[in-house]
Amino acid sequence: MRRSLLFTAVIGCIYLAMGVSTTSCTKSNLKDTVFSIVRDTTIKIIRDTTHSYDTIYYTPSKNPIVGHWAGSYFINGDAVDSFMYTFDIRPDGTVYSVGSGINQTAGYASGPWTLSGVNFSATLTTMAGVSVENIQTVTAKYDSVTGRLTNGVWIDTRGNGGLTGTFTMMRVP
Repeated sequence: MRRSLLFTAVIGCIYLAMGVSTTSCTKSNLKDTVFSIVRDTTIKIIRDTTHSYDTIYYTPSKNPIVGHWAGSYFINGDAVDSFMYTFDIRPDGTVYSVGSGINQTAGYASGPWTLSGVNFSATLTTMAGVSVENIQTVTAKYDSVTGRLTNGVWIDTRGNGGLTGTFTMMRVP
């Protein structure tokens, strides 16, 4: 019994020390408090290493410049007669040409050729066995789609009295 009395006395002292009153409480007018919740958003950026490789497909042109070409040429001032003209364009940078001439003759020539974009050019020198050496410069537009040399111009720069003319050719498969 002594213990319970001691326990009650200690509790009573605590109540008094804390200022707890034993009187009844009335409800007070408290305003509602709004709490906002802030969420922390973490964004993770994951970077993957990607490799992009270009695939290059090489398709040879339908009508490559290297090969056999056949066509005709005109001498400026002679709008009626045309003559046979052929090229054998080689991959080593050499072109061989044969051109029919007046009086059923043929001229054989060879020389270097170049192709810059669509611009074809060659310098042809008559081959051995001809009495008069002739040098001819040749230019034309190369069309790999149609297989044609168009807008061709030839100029005899030495021999044959400086003749000039035009030509067109088509690739022979």
